[in-house]
Amino acid sequence: MNATENTQARAKCLTIEDIATYLNVKPPAVRTMLRAGDIVGFQVGPRGLWRVEPADFAAYLGRVSFMCGAR
Repeated sequence: MNATENTQARAKCLTIEDIATYLNVKPPAVRTMLRAGDIVGFQVGPRGLWRVEPADFAAYLGRVSFMCGAR
C-alpha cells in the first residue's frame, strides 16, 4: 500500500466525534465504550487518537440493535 492509499484508507475511519454525533452522546461516552471493548477501535499517533473502521461500528450497531430487540 502506498502513502496515498494509506491516507485514503485512514480517511474512511470514523472518529470519536463522528460516533458521538451518530449515537447522540458525548465523546467521553464513546471513549468509555472503546476502552471497554464494546466498540472495536485502534489508537493512532503519539496522542493516541481513536479511530474506528466503519465495518466495526456497523457490527457494534448490529449487536446493540439485537440486544434492544430481544426485550
